[in-house]
Amino acid sequence: MEALRKEIVKNKTKTAIITFVIGLVLTLIMFKDWLPIGTMQDLDTIESSKDIKEGRARLTVDYVWDYFMYYTEGSSDKESIREYLVPIVNDWSYIGVRLSGKRNDRAYSNMNIIFDWEDKYADVEAGDAEWEELYKSLDPIVIEGHVRELNDDEIGYWNEYMDQIAEYYNMNDADMDEAFTPLILVPNRVSLYDSDETLAVILTIIALCCLAAGIVLLVSALFENPFKELDKYGRKHGGVEAAKAKAEYLYNNKMTRYGLMADEEMFMYAGKNMLKVFDVKDILWAYKNVITRKNGVVTVGKDYYMMLKFAGGGQFQIPGTEAVVDGMLGDIQNVLPDIIIGYSEDINRIFARDRGKMIAEVERRRNERLGNAYGNNNYGSGSYDNGGYNDGSTYGGNAGDPYGAGNVGDAYDTGNAGDPYGTGGTGNDVNTADTNTENGDNNNGMNFFS
Repeated sequence: MEALRKEIVKNKTKTAIITFVIGLVLTLIMFKDWLPIGTMQDLDTIESSKDIKEGRARLTVDYVWDYFMYYTEGSSDKESIREYLVPIVNDWSYIGVRLSGKRNDRAYSNMNIIFDWEDKYADVEAGDAEWEELYKSLDPIVIEGHVRELNDDEIGYWNEYMDQIAEYYNMNDADMDEAFTPLILVPNRVSLYDSDETLAVILTIIALCCLAAGIVLLVSALFENPFKELDKYGRKHGGVEAAKAKAEYLYNNKMTRYGLMADEEMFMYAGKNMLKVFDVKDILWAYKNVITRKNGVVTVGKDYYMMLKFAGGGQFQIPGTEAVVDGMLGDIQNVLPDIIIGYSEDINRIFARDRGKMIAEVERRRNERLGNAYGNNNYGSGSYDNGGYNDGSTYGGNAGDPYGAGNVGDAYDTGNAGDPYGTGGTGNDVNTADTNTENGDNNNGMNFFS
């Protein structure tokens, strides 16, 4: 099984690298704006708009003088972006600041406070105390980001807005050039100060999780024993070396196309990144599970799994395409011929509430297949049918009568003379797509206990 060991290590290493790279890319996307590359400009202390350079910058947005906006192409009835104009030096030099989300709302609130304050003192000169009162009422927003020139789409709106300003305030070109510069401060997606964009926070968490997961997976691939579950199984069942020898034989002689293999005692699944080992007697039930992914009411995809259910109540799922999962269910009927195959609500209810009956049935099938004299027992009842069972007597037959008729309300179907196992009803395929579970056309167990 050395080839399997190398394959698992290779695939886990590949998964680790891909996961880490995804995290790294997301990290660079989210944090590249405020990584310490270049000098940070403090726009709160700059002396003239002519001194503003492209690159990293920090600004406290409080006194908002005005804003202009432009629209997405073909959507002139919907505002897409606001460019706030913020005073830089002595309420005279201005730069555009692009804001969105809650920061947009806060800046807009500041601007309205300023407008109301200016109306209040339109005919009365405000003193220092009034100005101090104004600034106390504002909500300062510390913005870190990058200053850049307006692009071709933005500059047209800028020039139009500047023409309106020049005409309204009767300003000449020299005054306009001194007061306004066609630059914009674009905030970082994630900021050390004001980061309130939900998407940015979510992407940041995903990025950090991917980085951490990539490191953990890589350490696991390089240093963890890929056959640790085989060793664990061996310590419980006759020794590690004996388990390894058995696994080697199964891998070389019994493995199906989908990595399933078993003898009478040990079941193994050889996946791309793992080797799973289980006691055959613990496995009761296998079926196809389909998880439907939706965006609102629209189905966007489906995920397929082969589910294995265990005597202890646990489960193990193997993902794959629908064809692969159907193929695995077909193979497992030969690999584990005694277990229940296929899904129904009745089977699920019995597994949840009365698993002992299912354990007994799987054991009965195993004994019968292995040639035990099951018919000599005084079990005159027939097998379970897909309709489930009632709370009648445990065994329908009377003592000494191997084919005895079951009583009314029996848990088992009435056996016919000469038919020690009765005639269970034919089960129906059950599609429960509304609960995200679908079933294939598997016939071993669809009439529950055959």
